Amino acid sequence: AVADSLLRQAQDNVDLVRVGKAAHNVLFADNLLRASLGLVREAVAAGKLPYRVPSLSLGPPLGENACFRCHVGVERSTVPFKGGGTFAHEPHVVRGGLACGECHTPLENHGGTLITARAACDACHHNPVRQTNCAACHAGAGGVPDTTLQLTTGDFSHGVHRAAGLACTLCHTPPAMSARGLDCDNCHDQHHQPDRTCLSCHRGGVLEQHSRVVHIACVECHEGAATLNRWSPQICTTCHVKQATGHNPGKPCEACHKVPAMQRG
Repeated sequence: AVADSLLRQAQDNVDLVRVGKAAHNVLFADNLLRASLGLVREAVAAGKLPYRVPSLSLGPPLGENACFRCHVGVERSTVPFKGGGTFAHEPHVVRGGLACGECHTPLENHGGTLITARAACDACHHNPVRQTNCAACHAGAGGVPDTTLQLTTGDFSHGVHRAAGLACTLCHTPPAMSARGLDCDNCHDQHHQPDRTCLSCHRGGVLEQHSRVVHIACVECHEGAATLNRWSPQICTTCHVKQATGHNPGKPCEACHKVPAMQRG
């Protein structure tokens, strides 16, 4: 009887919100729904019912925040960001417990935002910078992106570099944490080895930037790379694939061929 009474109260609360659509008192409707969930739990315990109440996330209580009384559900919304891209409220408000006033202006200046550029996010996200906190925001094991970045010169895999024991902060330095200006040659100064060709690391598309008629030198982009300032079997066989194996091994191309001088575009 106790369980039945509690369940009837819960059902009455839900029906009142459903029929009335909470049009005149959103705060009270929110309280009714939260109370209903509590009544169901009490009923299950009182009647020792063979039922497990599911874990429901009703979001932050509206009574705890004046903004939520009008902006119902905003804590889970994703909105356009003035600095470009989008901004997801859920990881900041629901999981991070961030107050509206941390990013928005007070009610007297309703609708304003204090975050106008991505750099403004660094105070929370990248200060202090610790290897262990990358996964808090970035998807992938340990915060390492699963996708391969397609760059103009080749593909970049975060997983390969992390597997080699490199820390994220080696390339992503505070406060901006951007690696766009990073020069790969800072680490890969010995990446042009005799047993590798251009296509060992670079996509085929990089060759389309070079004229097979003019034979623009690789030093056009790789200034100062000692192994790329002259033609060699390593470079020539990147395009002349059939000659890569068993074709006068150990001999330079110019021993048999008239090799044009390297030129700049």
